[in-house]
Amino acid sequence: MTTHPPAPGAKQPLLAFFATAEPRWLACFLFLWTLIVPAALWAEGEAQSAAPREAAGQARSNGPRRVLILNSYHPGMHFSDEEVRGIRSVLPPGTEVFLEYMDTKRIQGEAYLTQLAQLYAMKYAHSRFDTIFSLDDDALRFLLARAGRLFPETPVVFCGVNALQSGMLDNQPWFTGVLETIDIEASLDFALRMLPQTTQVLVITDPTTTGAANRQTLERLARSGAYKQPFVFLDPDGSGLEIDTLVDTLRRSPAGSIVYYADFYKDRQGHTVNAEAIVPLVASHAPGPVFVHNATYLGYGVLGGKLNSGFDQGVTAGHLALQMWQGKKAAEIPVLTENANRVMVDHQSLDRWNIPRSAVLTAAGTEEKNIIFLHKPEPFWRGRGGYFLAGLGFIVFQAVLIAWLFQLLQRQQQLRREARNAAERFRALFDLAPFACVVNDQAGRYLMVNRAFTQITGITAAEALGRTSQEAGVLLDRSAVRAIKRELDKHGVVAGMEVPVTIRRHRFLHTLQASAMIDWESGPVILSATADITTIRQAEAALRESEERYRELVENASIIIIKFDISGVLTFVNAYALKFFGFTEEELLGRNVVGTIVPEIDSNGQDLRVMMAAICQDTETFRDNINENMTRDGQRLWIHWNNRVIRDEHNRICEILSFGSDMTRRKQAEDERERLRDQLLQAQKMESVGRLAGGVAHDFNNMLGVIIGHAELALTDAGLGTRLRHDLQQILTAAERSAELTRQLLAFARKQPIAPKVLDLNQSITEMLKMLRRLIGEDVQLLWRPGEGLWPVRIDPTQLTQILANLSINAKDAVVDDGQIVIETANTVLDAAYCTSRVGCIPGEYVQLMVCDNGCGMDQATQERIFDPFFTTKGHGQGTGLGLSTVSGIVTQNHGLIECASEPGQGTTFRLYLPRFVGEVEEETIAEPPVVVSPGSGTILLVEDEQVLLEMSEAMLETLGYTVLIASTAEEALRWAREYTGVIDLLITDVIMPGMNGKELAARLTAIRPAMRCLFMSGYPADVIAHQGMIEQGVRFIQKPFTKTALAAKVREALPERSMHAPDSR
Repeated sequence: MTTHPPAPGAKQPLLAFFATAEPRWLACFLFLWTLIVPAALWAEGEAQSAAPREAAGQARSNGPRRVLILNSYHPGMHFSDEEVRGIRSVLPPGTEVFLEYMDTKRIQGEAYLTQLAQLYAMKYAHSRFDTIFSLDDDALRFLLARAGRLFPETPVVFCGVNALQSGMLDNQPWFTGVLETIDIEASLDFALRMLPQTTQVLVITDPTTTGAANRQTLERLARSGAYKQPFVFLDPDGSGLEIDTLVDTLRRSPAGSIVYYADFYKDRQGHTVNAEAIVPLVASHAPGPVFVHNATYLGYGVLGGKLNSGFDQGVTAGHLALQMWQGKKAAEIPVLTENANRVMVDHQSLDRWNIPRSAVLTAAGTEEKNIIFLHKPEPFWRGRGGYFLAGLGFIVFQAVLIAWLFQLLQRQQQLRREARNAAERFRALFDLAPFACVVNDQAGRYLMVNRAFTQITGITAAEALGRTSQEAGVLLDRSAVRAIKRELDKHGVVAGMEVPVTIRRHRFLHTLQASAMIDWESGPVILSATADITTIRQAEAALRESEERYRELVENASIIIIKFDISGVLTFVNAYALKFFGFTEEELLGRNVVGTIVPEIDSNGQDLRVMMAAICQDTETFRDNINENMTRDGQRLWIHWNNRVIRDEHNRICEILSFGSDMTRRKQAEDERERLRDQLLQAQKMESVGRLAGGVAHDFNNMLGVIIGHAELALTDAGLGTRLRHDLQQILTAAERSAELTRQLLAFARKQPIAPKVLDLNQSITEMLKMLRRLIGEDVQLLWRPGEGLWPVRIDPTQLTQILANLSINAKDAVVDDGQIVIETANTVLDAAYCTSRVGCIPGEYVQLMVCDNGCGMDQATQERIFDPFFTTKGHGQGTGLGLSTVSGIVTQNHGLIECASEPGQGTTFRLYLPRFVGEVEEETIAEPPVVVSPGSGTILLVEDEQVLLEMSEAMLETLGYTVLIASTAEEALRWAREYTGVIDLLITDVIMPGMNGKELAARLTAIRPAMRCLFMSGYPADVIAHQGMIEQGVRFIQKPFTKTALAAKVREALPERSMHAPDSR
């Protein structure tokens, strides 16, 4: 039965009841309503919850079930997430659900699937599932190939599959499920039934196999003649579309069109298109609603269609599993090849295109409960419960009853007052009105005039009554009088007509007049009210003149002047501001300041939307502020703003007037000065720490020399037991590891001895890859990208190994198990502009070595300290904090540059720049064979200010067969040289000693004994000592700590056989 709305003026039955019912019956009705409605809602809720309780009871009686859901994709894929939701909605309460995401949308390949199989085999080796749910094609193919090994004799229910080929389920008795079907024709029919005024259908397809199949279907429908609208294929030849071309075509398409999005996976160039990005782009530029046949795109701006629902697929798969749990076997349940698609609509898109929900119901031809509405607005009271509505109804009932009774009483009192005071009120209002009020008969004679008439015209009531306006001296503009008469004859009323008036031929007034025909005792008369607006018109003229002068001043000003309301919308921009920012007036007026001339986020990460909101709310606090602005071409500029408020007639702030001046150069100079100051402080800090580290390493080397020497001497004792020999060997090993630590400190302090060679970084790194992969482990992927035509560099190979090892270990610690580390080389040129902002950087040609990872990244505070020695983010005992400081020291020692770029969660990239080597490559020297320690002979003068090191060195030399003369000071050594009667073959002296250094001592001793050879020793490397002028370049030198073997070799080198016991002339 069709219902019709009531005719205009007819009362609704319910309204008629309220209008005629007595108060006692109205109160009874409202009270019953407050009881019946909550009870009905409570009963409905109990009925809806009965079925889930019954299913839960059945599941508990059968015991808890265990299921595995194998999802082909990753979380966030709308269709597969809906499948999971549909499965869960069917499963009985208490079911234990295991969910695995295969992530095959982003990671593919047989090797990856093999690793997944190994993971599942290990993870579920001791698990047994009642059912496995396979979501989409990749999961099904995975299980068809491996389910027999991973989950033997476990039923598999698949859904969301649209590529099931003939024969795939042969000999697979454990598999059944439901196929995914699409219905393009049904979606198209739904769209055109809902929007019959559509002028054309814009079709978007791509050149993939799926796209070609969809295109054929649409071309067949277009040729069928079933549709009056033309189909326009946006890629006419089917070769694909470029995204920019697609967006431009949609933007230029006429209104009245709709868009049918038949999938768009690849563009014309074959590049894969991200649907999550392209669908919102298409929807935002489309000239009309966008329709689809795949529920995956719902929620990205499309309107909808008759879609294959992931939720329905999951529900169907869940019901198939329930059948198997009730006793059926998978082989007895046929694969469902048809699954009813449902009409799905995004309510936000309906609102955007002003389409009523009734049009959806008409086009779908079904009830609203059978249609899925995304983003559907819910009533406020839904889900609050019957008790809430009961309380609310009772309160409403009392409020309505009280209001109705109060209104009834008030109305009665009002009628009494109106009946008593009607005549007095009219006369009082007439006389006290601030504007001239008159009553004229049909001949134009004055019947009544008020006080304001006399005040405005200067004509008394006695002079006016019984006369026409002309006779009384009030001359109205004739054309205005004729217009008033026409309006009164036509409508009976004239409202707000401006009438020029001349009073007694010498006084001119601007008036605003309203007139109406009213009934009077003598018949129809004209009641007129006239306001004198002469002052207003004069003020308006003066204001226009003032505004014109003000506008001319503002427009020609050489500063930025803008005006915006309290919501930030621009209402005025002067010509200088338009030129400065590069916009036209149409592009700025009516748009918000933020997003046009003020960026949402400035280059320092500050949210300027918050700042602008604060300025609009509290302008006095932000009277003067400096912030970053942007021009039309994206250039960022710093502007000093002076803000003033404009108030309305109620003293409320309505607009903000801002005067701006460009502060960009000044701001850049201040930032540059601050950056250079920070760089200088950092360089000074690193230099100070480097000096401290070098000094500590020198003193530590002395102590290590004692430990290593005594341990070696003790090991030469043949009578040592096995346990004691093992302990001594451990002491020796620990001391050698400590010596390696001091070498790292010296590397940071740039005091490490180096043997630079000309290297091809590509070749050297290739040779290190096996070692680096052992360092980072098999779980982390190492990618090597050598640059072509790489220039040579000059660096110690050992230092290169230290650099890559430290950076690789740091990267490995930052990534998770499936992380990735990339090592890359390339040639680059650093120009003067680049080097100006970097301390110690010299313009020129460099070889870039880049090590990057996709790990956890670092914040800015951590990056500022990563090259500090002993700084580490690792736990206690897990790092020395010398890795990156060593790398920095090595790069600086080789005249290079190191930079770090990182953000939390975005990984880290280290870029090392080593100078290009342009000299001649030296030939490789053949390494000498290792020295064999053998007994020696001769007399050695040993000078060392550290007593323990002196004693240890003496013991070493004596075990080597030498006669040793020891001295702890330079004075003792000089005394030995003068008083010892025998030959002194060799002087071994420390370089840095109190009183007299080794160089000065050697000079004085060789003056006494010219034939004596010299061997210097120090905790600092030889090149550092030579650089400081302590010894000459090329002298014999041994660095502490040293082993007995190294000492023997150096002594043997200083005392060849032919010079042993040479005459010692003094």
